[in-house]
Amino acid sequence: MLTFRMEKRNFAKWKLDIFWNRFKGKIFFYEDYVDVNRSPYVKYSIKIDAEDCDIKNLAEKIKTMELSYDNYKVQYISLFERMDLNKKHFVESIIGSAIKGKVAIHDPLFKIGVIDFENKWIVGQLLRNEGIWHIHDKKPVQYCNSLTSRVSRALVNIAVGKNLNLKVVDPCCGIGTVVLEALSMGIDIKGYDINYKVVKGARENLNFFNYPVAIKRSDIKDINEHFDAAIVDLPYGVLSVTTKKYKRI
Repeated sequence: MLTFRMEKRNFAKWKLDIFWNRFKGKIFFYEDYVDVNRSPYVKYSIKIDAEDCDIKNLAEKIKTMELSYDNYKVQYISLFERMDLNKKHFVESIIGSAIKGKVAIHDPLFKIGVIDFENKWIVGQLLRNEGIWHIHDKKPVQYCNSLTSRVSRALVNIAVGKNLNLKVVDPCCGIGTVVLEALSMGIDIKGYDINYKVVKGARENLNFFNYPVAIKRSDIKDINEHFDAAIVDLPYGVLSVTTKKYKRI
């Protein structure tokens, strides 16, 4: 399930096409699991256990396959219509009684999601996006013209796709927003900036979140190391303080 403002629709879809291309509105299906927390545009995902065109047949199928979870709670998710509480209780009851294991209404270890989409009922483990990138909004050093954490995370995903082993560079890293997001996903990234004051602030941000210091002061033309992908957000001179020498360049 995706969540984004309509004016960001094209950007969100472009970014998510890197992972998945079976879009149906705000719903998409994919074969290979990708951590739901990687994307700032995915609200939650369901790891499908079973599906059927009829809810009662689905319950029987769950019993036959002996689907089992311990300390679980079933949650019906209404995708398009206003929540019908009677329907919600019926769905959660019939599916919950078909699953083996101990039910936990409060603080369940597993949440089992149930949706009805295009005349098909789908059930599986419900994984919600925890929005972990929001913690970076509290970085101690900030600039008003830097990329948001959400956009930075999306750009990192566009750059690496499904391959988290790529070596990435941000040659104009500024305060380090992109570097923060990449490091939080375990990606090998290095950041550079020509402004020593900016580099100092970026390093302070990395230290604040206990990330390795992956930022150095350097002119973009002096970077000689090989990288697989580059994420470049040029300052365009907006609120960028530099010397008269570099202004002439």
